[in-house]
Parts: sequence; structure tokens; C-alpha cells
Amino acid sequence: FQRVQINATSVYGVDTNDIGKYASNVLDVARKHKKLEIIIQQCEENRPLWEGMMEACDKKLPYNITMLYDESKGRGIVPNRWKMPPSRDEYHIGYAGGIGLGGRSLTKKTLKSIMQARNGKPVWVSMETSLRSTVNGKDMFDVSKCYEIIDVAAEC
Repeated sequence: FQRVQINATSVYGVDTNDIGKYASNVLDVARKHKKLEIIIQQCEENRPLWEGMMEACDKKLPYNITMLYDESKGRGIVPNRWKMPPSRDEYHIGYAGGIGLGGRSLTKKTLKSIMQARNGKPVWVSMETSLRSTVNGKDMFDVSKCYEIIDVAAEC
């Protein structure tokens, strides 16, 4: 594996009461394993972790750390608005939370909102549930849904 995602929230059984104390540990791993992409699920609940990381490196995260804005904490809930990070923060950013659910027109509206929040900076999206289908009673990744999303993104 070359990518790990840290979802440090109570949804996943994590006690987040004192989570900020692990910020330097995550940074140490990133610096030691430069070929490993580390995605930090960023939400209000784990703010002490990601803020601690930002403070510890003077807001210049190692290049292999990416922040994933996901206030739904992996539950696929679209937020009321997409968070715009401060312009001084120079790190890779992705968005998640119900993207692709609700049909083509809502997906297009959601992707446009995300792109506006990024104000022209590169962005990526994380989609899980909306890219799956049930085939012969089995939950499967559906590449045709990926192509649909690519088409919608191209229209934005």
C-alpha cells in the first residue's frame, strides 16, 4: 500500500478527547515514510489533531500529507456548505460527504460548490457509496458510475 487514511473520529470508535497529543506522531511517520501518502480526515471533532499538525510544522505540512474535509465523518452526508481553507495553507485538499448522491444535477451543483470553495486551487473528491452498485446480490465498485462522475465534472 502507498496510501493510508486516518479517520480519527468517534464514528470509528476513536476516543478523541486527547487526540491532539498524536499530531507529532503522524508528522514523524510522514517524514520517515516519504513515499506513503497520509490522508487525514478533517472535521471539527478531530480539530486538535490536524491543528496540532499544522502548528507543529508552521502550516507547511510534509508534501505526502493530504487533508480530506469530511464533516460527515464517512457517513455520506452533504454539508450545508463546503469549507474553504485559509489561503495560506499550502497542502493537498480533498472533499467528501455525500458527493454523487442525488443524481446528476445535484452532483454537478456539489462539484461546482467544491470548486468555488477552493477558489481555483487543485482539489480531489472522495466518493465511496455513490460509486457502488449491487450486482447479483453483491456490493461492488461500479466503474460506469466513475465515468458518469467524470462527465459531470467535465461539465463544471
